[in-house]
Amino acid sequence: MFEHLKRFTPFQDVCALPRIGQYGPLVFLGSCFAENVALCFERHLWPVLRPPLGAVYQPAALARQILWLTNPSSEDPLLFQGRDGLWYSWLAHHKMGFPTSEQLVETMTFRAKLFCQLVRETPLICITLAHPFTYHEKNVDVVANCHKEPAFRFEGRMHNLDEIAQEIDLICCCLRNINPSVPIVWTLSPVRYLAQGMAVGFLGKALLRVAIHHRCSKHSLEYYFPAYEIQMDDLRDYRYYAADMVHPSQEAVEYISRHFMEAFLEPSIKATHQEGYALALHCLHRSHRSETNSQPFQQAIDFIRKHWPSTIQAYVRELNHVVQQDQIT
Repeated sequence: MFEHLKRFTPFQDVCALPRIGQYGPLVFLGSCFAENVALCFERHLWPVLRPPLGAVYQPAALARQILWLTNPSSEDPLLFQGRDGLWYSWLAHHKMGFPTSEQLVETMTFRAKLFCQLVRETPLICITLAHPFTYHEKNVDVVANCHKEPAFRFEGRMHNLDEIAQEIDLICCCLRNINPSVPIVWTLSPVRYLAQGMAVGFLGKALLRVAIHHRCSKHSLEYYFPAYEIQMDDLRDYRYYAADMVHPSQEAVEYISRHFMEAFLEPSIKATHQEGYALALHCLHRSHRSETNSQPFQQAIDFIRKHWPSTIQAYVRELNHVVQQDQIT
C-alpha cells in the first residue's frame, strides 16, 4: 500500500566540482569538522595539512590567522602569557601553549612555512566555516580563541553579511597570492552552534551560506560542498550526533567524508585510494600496532614513497619532529 512513498531524499553528488587525480597534499582550514574530514583522508594514507594553528571557527578569525601564516615576518603573532604561565597566541588554538615565547614563535613560524609550501603544491583547499559570532579582545580586536582568559576582556558580536564577505575575500586573496589557480571548496560545519541560542545559531549559518554563495557565484575556481545540508537533511536524526547533541557522530563524519571523496576524486585514483585505506587498517590492527618493522607498516611506507610527492614526504618528516616536540612540552 505504501510502497510508492519516499521515506527519505537521497543525497545526490554535486556536479561540476574539481576532480583530484593525483596524491597531492590536501589543505584543510577552519573548524574542527575540517580536522575530522582531514583525518578521514589520512586514514586512506593521503597527505593532508590539518588547520596549522588549530581549529578556528569564525571567518574573521580565520582571515586574521591566514594573513599571519602568509606573512609571518611582517604580521604580529599576538603573543601573551596566560594565567597558567604558558605562552599563547590570539591567532592559535589553546592547545598551542608553550613554556616560553621563543618556543611558541618557532613552532608557529615552522607551521607557516609548511602551510605556504603545501598551498603552493595542493590540488585543493577545503575551508570549513562554523559561525560568524566573533570575540574581540579589548587590545588586539578579533581573536581565534579566548584561551580561558577572564570574560571581561572580550566582547562578542555577530558579524554582518558585509563584514563576512570582506573576511572571505581576504582569506581568498591571501591564498591566491601563493597559488592563483588552486580550487577552493567552501563548506559549512554541521556542528550546531548553540552558545548564543538556537535562533542565533541558525542565523549565523544562514549568513555564512549567503556570503559563500555570493563568493562562489563570482569566482570560477570556488565551489560549495553541502556538508551542513547532508547532516541536517540526509542525516536528520539525533542518532547521527555525538553524546553532546552538538557535534556529528563519528558515523556521520565518515558518511559526509565519503560523499566528499566521491565528489572530488577522479575515478582513476579511487582504487589506489582504497588500497591506502586497506593498508592503514592493517597497520592499526592490534597485532601490528607496536611493530613498526612489520610487513603492513613496510607496505604502508612503500605506498607513501610511491604515491606521495618527494617534497611532501620531506615536509611530513619535519612536521612529525615538531609534533613530537609539542607533545614533550
